[in-house]
Amino acid sequence: MPFEVNLSQHLTPAAIARTVSQLPKLETFMVNLMFSQTRNHTSPMIGLAEIAKAVGNKPVVQRGGMSVPLTAGSRDIEYLVPHGVDLKSFLTAVDLNNLKVMGAGGMKSWVSNEVDTHRRAVRSTVEAMACQAASGQISYYMATDTGNLEPYTVNFGAIQSYTPHALWSLADTSFEEILGDLIGMEGEIQQKSGFGSRIEFIAGNDVYRYLAGKVLITDTNTKIKAEITNDGIRVADFVIRRSRGGYTNLINESWVPAVANNTIKAVAMDAPHTLYYLAIDDVDAGLLPTPLHVRQVKSDEPSGYKILVK
Repeated sequence: MPFEVNLSQHLTPAAIARTVSQLPKLETFMVNLMFSQTRNHTSPMIGLAEIAKAVGNKPVVQRGGMSVPLTAGSRDIEYLVPHGVDLKSFLTAVDLNNLKVMGAGGMKSWVSNEVDTHRRAVRSTVEAMACQAASGQISYYMATDTGNLEPYTVNFGAIQSYTPHALWSLADTSFEEILGDLIGMEGEIQQKSGFGSRIEFIAGNDVYRYLAGKVLITDTNTKIKAEITNDGIRVADFVIRRSRGGYTNLINESWVPAVANNTIKAVAMDAPHTLYYLAIDDVDAGLLPTPLHVRQVKSDEPSGYKILVK
């Protein structure tokens, strides 16, 4: 009996879920650091009011008195309208004939490799925008029907900034001064956001190199303990990790690090940073949210199948 090439059975939501569950877990620096919490959202838009705001302590209320508003501000709802990550590839009739020779196992392996390639591209795209979001604004590129790349901007608001007492690259900058800067950055986050019970410090390559150099030449009898560990550089009870995230600029193909070489970022890990999966604009996906939707579309000229990934 001849082997029938049937892509559709491998591209159902259940089949894709099984395929993805058998693939290695993808790791990208900034998504793993800041956006490991995920949530499905049934709308294609999300209201700014739905994104958790910074909430600090409030006064207690006299028994029988009026309750206190959780947050102040306008009751008007503003919406963010994300655009999708839509990719495609093409499986020619020649490819299909070749897959017939490989049998059912070959077909399953091909689908697995195809899904893996697409999901890695999706994850890299999400990582690029996560790196930008950590600076308060996504300034990415959107592909139009004409093939042009146009700016796509989402502004989350200015992040807190901090000016160090002295440049860390200077030879006479002490660990006492560096410790003061770390405490100052921590204080800025706690005072202005209400978060900061657990903070991660992420250093760009130059900052990390300066710190490592200071540790190596510092007298071990210094009052403030500084050492290089497997987790990063420890200064007193603070740990500074080296940034490993980044993305490719789609215009000039240059590499953009998640944290600039001469910068250190402090991230409040108790803040509700969340990666939302919104409803996908695809009828076959049921107009529902899903991290990855794959389907086939038959083509007559050239003969074959388009593989669409959203």
